[in-house]
Amino acid sequence: MLRQYKESVEKGDVTNVGFIEYEKVTKEVQRKIIGVQTYAGVAVRATSQHLIDRIIGSEAQKRAGVSINKTVDTLENGFCDGEIKTNPQGQRSVAFVKDDVYVSFNIDENKVVQCRPRGKKEIKKYGR
Repeated sequence: MLRQYKESVEKGDVTNVGFIEYEKVTKEVQRKIIGVQTYAGVAVRATSQHLIDRIIGSEAQKRAGVSINKTVDTLENGFCDGEIKTNPQGQRSVAFVKDDVYVSFNIDENKVVQCRPRGKKEIKKYGR
């Protein structure tokens, strides 16, 4: 976990957080998110380092963090339109949206990839 923390700090993906807090957030994410049943009826099996970084946030990148509880609520109760996006590595994901949170979920690994505050694009697409 120390290596993961150092990588995130070096890239500027997290700021103003020490290793002990990073480790605490990681354990809380694993405890609260793994096993959650999504609105689509799929159980979460894994989380990514990117998710941890997005929950914490980064002042350097002007990226606000998202609370773990809001992330869980979005997975359990958020709207999923079923639109599958494929990244350049061939990984497929769908989005869950609720209120002011957007969560990406890898459908092949049942893995929460990332979360972030919803932007204007999602608000226009999914509404408030």
